[in-house]
Amino acid sequence: MVEEFTCKNNPCVIMFRRKMKIVLLWAIFLAPILSSLAFAQPAKIYISAPSKSLSWFPLHLSREKGFYRAEGLDLEYVIMKPQVAMQALIAGDVAYTTALGSTIRAALRNVPIRVVMTIADKPLFALIAKPGIRSVEELRGKVLGISSFGASTDTCARALLRQYKLTPNQDVKIIALGGGTNRIAAMESGAIDTALIEAPYNVMLERRGFRKILLSAM
Repeated sequence: MVEEFTCKNNPCVIMFRRKMKIVLLWAIFLAPILSSLAFAQPAKIYISAPSKSLSWFPLHLSREKGFYRAEGLDLEYVIMKPQVAMQALIAGDVAYTTALGSTIRAALRNVPIRVVMTIADKPLFALIAKPGIRSVEELRGKVLGISSFGASTDTCARALLRQYKLTPNQDVKIIALGGGTNRIAAMESGAIDTALIEAPYNVMLERRGFRKILLSAM
């Protein structure tokens, strides 16, 4: 009886029991938090792109290699026309867009967006034409296909034509066709005579007999 009474009232035992209660309370409190962290899903981030191309290949490669997931990010690319992408970006429906040209123009109009990264120091476009066309000057009276109005292909096409003393939509008609596969189909059907197009679609057209007039000329 004496030993039992001494053990219960021993200061060391009382302190130990108090510490165990505190540890147990903390364990009960932290268990749900630790459990949720252990099973937390990576943050979902949507990025819009005008089309599938090699221009943004490093981003796609990083996702496939799991670099973003290692940082707790789950990236998903959504194909959108630049104008739609800009509206989605402003509304918060997407976090980023790879439509660089329209982004810069919108920022210059005081839209609250900014360019945070570029991969290339110049546009990676090629001017591809029918086999019978050998120069930019020979595009007079022809039809040129781009991705969409307001996109980088549009801006570069107009600047390129002016550089060769051709007036857009007067000397050369410009039409918007969408992604690279659409422009390839238009070239093959004869709906357009030339296209300003990104990789790898330019290579695909060359393999099908079309002529490369210029490459990354801007």
